[in-house]
Amino acid sequence: MPVLVKFFRNVFGGTISMFTSLRGNSRACVIVEPMWTIFFVMVNFYQTLYMKELGLTEEQIGLIASLGFASSTISSLIGGPITDKLGRKKTSLIFDIVSWSCSMLIWAFSQNIWFFLAAALVNGMGKIVFVSWTCLVVEDASNDEKVSCFTILNMISLVCGVFTPVAGLLVKLIGLVPALRLLYFLGFISMTAMFFIRNAWVNETALGRRIMEEHGSFTIAQRVADYLDALRYLASKPQAILLLFVNILTNFSIGINIYYAIYIKEKLLIDQSLVSILPGVASIVMIISVVFVIPRLKGKDLVNNLILGFSITTAGWLIFIITPAGNLVQLIVSSAVTALGTSIINPFRDTAWNNSIGEKERAKIFSFGQTLVSLALIPSGMFAASMYRINPVYPFAFIALIFAACLLMAAVVRKKIERQA
Repeated sequence: MPVLVKFFRNVFGGTISMFTSLRGNSRACVIVEPMWTIFFVMVNFYQTLYMKELGLTEEQIGLIASLGFASSTISSLIGGPITDKLGRKKTSLIFDIVSWSCSMLIWAFSQNIWFFLAAALVNGMGKIVFVSWTCLVVEDASNDEKVSCFTILNMISLVCGVFTPVAGLLVKLIGLVPALRLLYFLGFISMTAMFFIRNAWVNETALGRRIMEEHGSFTIAQRVADYLDALRYLASKPQAILLLFVNILTNFSIGINIYYAIYIKEKLLIDQSLVSILPGVASIVMIISVVFVIPRLKGKDLVNNLILGFSITTAGWLIFIITPAGNLVQLIVSSAVTALGTSIINPFRDTAWNNSIGEKERAKIFSFGQTLVSLALIPSGMFAASMYRINPVYPFAFIALIFAACLLMAAVVRKKIERQA
């Protein structure tokens, strides 16, 4: 019992302390965030099974994923100009309602592929909100408040993930399609309420007001010039190029992982009500890692930490692809190992990438890198569908290869750093 008390004190004590330090927009956004997150994590894991149950094929699911990524790519390109024109507060309200309220409602009443295609197009517009919401959260906040805010938001995401098995219980009680329709509709109500509550509590940022008065500025020629500058800069920074490829590949692995739940149900023969145990286990492992593992790695070399993370994640996917049908225990082990590796990779990958870029070039390089990531995701759905059709285990074997390749690239970066020392 004392161990459990210490664990919960470590997990939530610091989080509560950070929350009390927040003010203004940061505090308002954090308070309402669970109203969005808890329904997102529950429906997101079961979405492909929901599609299959409604008669969609693997190829159609891949097409929908690719279309959604294409919509996200376009939205990421226009998100900045729209945010500058309408303001952070107004953009967040309008496009959250469009991308999330509307898509949740469409999913709740979906009957065939056309519903899902429409929802994918609409939901892709959420990238616009990513820009406006991030500005809303950080622009009037101090550096300490920014760190506290994003730490709390990450913890909210992990804690909400623990409740994913609740969706599995609902699936067991009333069936997959009725359960998902109910969760999507409840999510529509919760998210829509959240958007209006948040809008009532936040204020337009000082920078947002100033830019709105200037109406913002954006031209295609300017964006092309920025990307050419980014290419020239990266050509002289081989370490930055390698870390950019690591970023692209790790995101691409997410894009081709769309058949995870389907594979577990149809090929590993695990009851669909039990499948939701896996993200719950992953969330618990990631919470433990964030509290106990990451703090012990922070003072160590970034690239060595990346190598450790990629090694663990590769091992987790290898365990997954050799899991025999019906072996839930091995699946849980695979999920736990992969979650541990991912929890190490994400913060140190982003920090290493950030450190490889000069201060003056950072905005252009980040924008260019984000565009490349978005473009790489577009074909991932159809690519995954093609591999799954040939052999259902191939997409996951390819994910293991991706992380093994990232491990090798991180090792090359370490050698380059050692030579420069």
